[in-house]
Amino acid sequence: MEPREKYYEYWGLHKPPFDNVPDPSMYFDMHTSVENAVAETLFAIEEGNECLVVIVGDVGLGKTMTLRVIVDALEPEKYRIAFVTNPDMTFMQLLREILGQLTGEQCTESRREHILEAFNRTLFEAPGSRKKGADFHR
Repeated sequence: MEPREKYYEYWGLHKPPFDNVPDPSMYFDMHTSVENAVAETLFAIEEGNECLVVIVGDVGLGKTMTLRVIVDALEPEKYRIAFVTNPDMTFMQLLREILGQLTGEQCTESRREHILEAFNRTLFEAPGSRKKGADFHR
């Protein structure tokens, strides 16, 4: 038996416990603040009252894991989600990244007004947008 297999058997593991990407299936209830963040964010999303939720905290406190738990709890047929893990980009790069994730196609637009137009069009065409959509300017 390989050392890895012995390790897994000893600890009762079926897959690696630590990875570079947080895995919600490895999540366990540990801290009330995480549970509160998950519950309050899901409530805000599901109620759809056009609010903004911000999750902040020091490195290693579980922000990314919290977001992955939230994303996994949402019905994929009801929501289109853009998950930006590296916010260190310009505003236009951020919009192109979000557009790419929402449409499934890389955004090749380079002119600001075209990117904003494509972003607004994507939001207005979103299922369940109830025709009120969102207009995004900066």
